[in-house]
Amino acid sequence: FVVLPAWWQTATVRLLALLAAVVLFVTGLRWRLARSDRRTRELERQIAERTDDLARYAQALAEHLQAVDGASERMRRGAQARREMFARTSHELRTPLTAILGFSELLERSLAERLAGRERRYLANVRDGGEHLLRLVNNLLDQLKLESGRMEVPSGQVDLASLLESVTSLMEGFALHRGVRIEIQS
Repeated sequence: FVVLPAWWQTATVRLLALLAAVVLFVTGLRWRLARSDRRTRELERQIAERTDDLARYAQALAEHLQAVDGASERMRRGAQARREMFARTSHELRTPLTAILGFSELLERSLAERLAGRERRYLANVRDGGEHLLRLVNNLLDQLKLESGRMEVPSGQVDLASLLESVTSLMEGFALHRGVRIEIQS
């Protein structure tokens, strides 16, 4: 009498079960590899997009920096041209102003006895106006020296009464022409 094992205990079934397990394992492994490949391709695509974005941003930044450099160079050239123009203009204004001041002083000295008080005051206003313009030109030249770093600004007190007197005498001609009277009150 021979006892046969149950069908599930036979070598063939065990072999088939092992084969099925191997097939399931290989199928699962292939599925995971395929999923991993899809995820890798997706990540590579995202990296490529980001890299392209960064390249575009870098290009835009380079163009912007180039534009800023160009604008900076144009501003530097403009400032240099402005300084040169101010320097030339200031020097060209000094010569006629010096002549005006010289002739107004000459007229004041030579015609002092023949001129009326009002005429002397007008001549003094011409001289004061010329001196004021000369100070403005000198201030402009000083400003150019300051910008180039070749000058220090001295500080000190200002005599307010003489400053107001100077401004009043300068503006008196303009005011009289318009019917306005200027007075200094203390």
